[in-house]
This record gives sequence, structure tokens and C-alpha cells, in this order.
Amino acid sequence: MTHPRKQIRDAIKERLEGLELDGLELKPFANRTQNFDPSELPAVSVLTPEETSERADKSGALARTLSVLVVIAINAETAEDADDTLDGWAEVVELRLQPVPIGAARQITLKATSLDLPEVEAGELWIGYLAMEYEAFVL
Repeated sequence: MTHPRKQIRDAIKERLEGLELDGLELKPFANRTQNFDPSELPAVSVLTPEETSERADKSGALARTLSVLVVIAINAETAEDADDTLDGWAEVVELRLQPVPIGAARQITLKATSLDLPEVEAGELWIGYLAMEYEAFVL
């Protein structure tokens, strides 16, 4: 049996396949941690960095609460307004993730969103990021 973290990552990745905004298709990855190639942008990586659990009953079943990060990356150099573009992607991702269940998750809730447009050296690719932190409950 596949672990619930992997089930959720894979289910979210599948939900985000084919998602488009302004004629660009978002390329989803599950558990991607390496840098993106410019040809892969816009992209989204789904990570499950943290889990807490407790026994749900005497049978030993676990009630799990998972932190799920959905990180959108865009080429900020080609975006007309990078933060508006990231907000647009956030909106379409949020809508796509609303119906539950998703994989093993009975409930998934958006907890926080953060934007990062880091400074780069001359000649480096400027990538903008939007991280959406979800909390998923699995029984």
C-alpha cells in the first residue's frame, strides 16, 4: 500500500495537470526539490514536508495531519507583473484543489500563502515563487 503522503502528492499533481493561465500550461511535479530549467516554467512542485499523527482508536489506526506545500515557480523576467501572475496561478490552483477527497486526504485546507521574488545577479534567471501551505487530514 502506498503511504498517504505519496498518495496526496500524486493526487494533487494529477489534479493540477493540464492547468492553464494566459495560454501557458503549468507543469506539475510531485516531490521535486531540484532547480527548474527555464523550459519547465511555469511549474508547480508538491511537497509533504511534515506530518503529525496520533492513534485514532484502539485498533491502532492513525489519524494523520500533513503539511502539504504547493510551490508555483514562474519566469519572472517574462511575466508582465510577476506578483499578479503568481496570484493568478494561485487562484486557479485553489479552485482545482477545492473538491475533496484528494488521494487519502479527507480534508485539505489552505493555511498560508507566501510570495518570493528573490534578487538575482546579472545573467541569472529570475524566478518568482508562490508557496501555498495546505493542511491535510488523513484517517
